[in-house]
Amino acid sequence: MRIIKTAAVILFLCGFSAFSYGAGEEYILHTLMTHTDSVMTADFSKDAQHVYSAGYDNVIVKWKLDNSSNLFYLKGHEDTVNCVRASGDGKTIASASNDSTVKLWSEKSGAAVKTLSPHSHYINSVAFSKDGKKGISASSDKAVKIWSAAAPYGVSATLNGHTDIVRSAVFSPDGLYAASCGEDCTVRIWSLKTNTLLQTINFDDKMAYSVAFSSDGKYLAASGDGNNAKIWNFSKGNASEKFVLSGHNGAINRIVFSYGGGLIATAGEDTDIRVWETDTGKCIAVLSGHADRVNDVSFSSDDKMLVSASDDKTVIVWRVPKAENPPKAENPLPQADNPLPKAAGQTGEGEIW
Repeated sequence: MRIIKTAAVILFLCGFSAFSYGAGEEYILHTLMTHTDSVMTADFSKDAQHVYSAGYDNVIVKWKLDNSSNLFYLKGHEDTVNCVRASGDGKTIASASNDSTVKLWSEKSGAAVKTLSPHSHYINSVAFSKDGKKGISASSDKAVKIWSAAAPYGVSATLNGHTDIVRSAVFSPDGLYAASCGEDCTVRIWSLKTNTLLQTINFDDKMAYSVAFSSDGKYLAASGDGNNAKIWNFSKGNASEKFVLSGHNGAINRIVFSYGGGLIATAGEDTDIRVWETDTGKCIAVLSGHADRVNDVSFSSDDKMLVSASDDKTVIVWRVPKAENPPKAENPLPQADNPLPKAAGQTGEGEIW
């Protein structure tokens, strides 16, 4: 296992808060410091040319990864933005907010396409189906909603069963199932053919914050309070425990599989990101660079980069450490969900630049 610490030289670029790390740092490629408050979420565009980030300052920042001052601001949310995710076809960005809306944006132009109000409380995560036609959202209203990501944009299913705040929900790669988790200390598996609950897994009586499927659909993962994350074998709507990932010193706010499936990344309250081998559960690297808890981490679609979002108001792009025995990629699926902090009742500007 490699432990990578940072003590970087920062290069100021054209008066903007976009930076690159130098001084031969092994894994940090770039950092963004334009946010004015905690950063809750970050994801790559599907072509891995841009990063989207958002948080307590209510603004989504689109940042071009070319060391330029090319920053584009997507404004419209009126409260904390908890989650930003890109669709698999690269055409749409979805954002979920404490203002109880999901906004869909054009990836190409940055224009707002549609504002959805599927929930009655904070929306904590959003994700697309593999084909980008459907969306799924998890809310503090204790519900999971399935909705159309294209006209007419209606809610097609409501999954009720959680007894407390739902923090994360995702589609399985084949679109037949969904998984969700929350503050009721459970991970739940749903049939999307019948919109019924198939399995409830007790998360060791600890709140669960993040859930993810591997790109081949063979594994399900979840993380939350405590120092551990869990991986389950998954088949035909049933999950059986495979192993536990141990190493973080505190809650794990986000867990995600690489698109090729060979790696898992976790983001912790301990300010670290850990990278693990999917097949063995071995930790191959600890990425230490943030000064406060890490709320989100995502892989680029080519699995060459990671992006992380932190309460230290920064977004960091990392080079991905290599697994010793990486598997062949199989039909990668976008993963989405969000970490968990409280709302920060701020008011947005209600416009797009």
